[in-house]
Amino acid sequence: MKYFCIMLLCLSLLFSQPLVRVSAEENRSDTFVSDPVPTSTPSPGSGWNDKNMRRTSDIFTYQILDESRKEAAVVRVNKAVKELTIPSELDGYKIISVGQIGTDGTYTYEYDIDVSVPDLLEDTLETLTISKGIRYIGYCAFADCKKLATVNLPENLYSIAGSAFWGCTSLKKLNIPKSNYKRAYGDGIILMEGAFARCTIECVTLGTQEFKSFAHSYIRELVLPRTECRKFVLTLDRNTIRQVSVDPYVQTVSLFCEDNSSGTIEKIIVNGKKTKLCKPDSGLSIGVLCTVPGAKCITWAKKYKQTYKVKSCGKMGKVMRKKKKAVWTPVKTSVKTFRYDKKKKKWKTTSRKVKTHYKIYGKNSKKGTYKRIKTTAKTSCSSKYKYLKVQPVTIWE
Repeated sequence: MKYFCIMLLCLSLLFSQPLVRVSAEENRSDTFVSDPVPTSTPSPGSGWNDKNMRRTSDIFTYQILDESRKEAAVVRVNKAVKELTIPSELDGYKIISVGQIGTDGTYTYEYDIDVSVPDLLEDTLETLTISKGIRYIGYCAFADCKKLATVNLPENLYSIAGSAFWGCTSLKKLNIPKSNYKRAYGDGIILMEGAFARCTIECVTLGTQEFKSFAHSYIRELVLPRTECRKFVLTLDRNTIRQVSVDPYVQTVSLFCEDNSSGTIEKIIVNGKKTKLCKPDSGLSIGVLCTVPGAKCITWAKKYKQTYKVKSCGKMGKVMRKKKKAVWTPVKTSVKTFRYDKKKKKWKTTSRKVKTHYKIYGKNSKKGTYKRIKTTAKTSCSSKYKYLKVQPVTIWE
């Protein structure tokens, strides 16, 4: 009997330990899930299908993503409007997204999910403003809004998902703002594949480091302005840009095509002498480089047999004043074009004279600061300012 009791005790200990171990692991798992992580993003799983988590406020329907953090996403606009502002808050919930997003901040589109923001806006929306604090613009969020001409995006966007502005054929000017998000493969906003497909945009100003996902679109001018970002990476898969304008403050512009794709830049304007261009991929077609005398990018053009043009101006003479009218001697401006002849294996140079434009500055006292008055092609100017300064335009505009 004694041995039988000892045996039962051993068996009970043997079978009870795994149960205790499983229970402890379950407790740890519960603790991890319930602990909020401020930097995490909502899961695109069953939460998006749970229509019990949807609320209506004003003209918006929003989906509650995290009750503990009071975060939500706008998933529908219930009224056709010309001007629309997506608010940063609804009913005490912080709006972090327009449309559906995934765990990595991009998107996971599921056809059974009823997220159709632009339904009533396709034929009416003309101006869109995304409020500060919203971090994600989801898949097809404003697709096919044919009258959408103006989009105001906030700083510190994390991502714009694929086809977000697909088919917005009236979009003319677009400013991609700066973003402080840091990643191993490039800082700034994540622009997903085809975010602006089938758009013809007059001017895109880039305030972030990377440019991509304008595939299947046509851009008349891409501006790389004077910002905190001094290095830009342009990925030009299946994209056509008529002109890229680079501010002299920019240090480096890298040009790429991914996955054996192709892209086209008809003209690059580099006005900075210190701005460097990287080696283009074989799939990238560049028409002409326009620059100034002594620019570093000329060395790049010579190395890769790239056609380039150099604009130069003569010296400005003395400005003569007669009461309120000022006159000056004309300045000669010329443009030299350098093309590489592959058959003869040598460079061919042509030169032509172009019209000179002058920038006029004025001030009323010697200690004052000159203010720009205007730009003119004439060699005379009438002004109320006591002091005038005239400079020929030596850069490409």
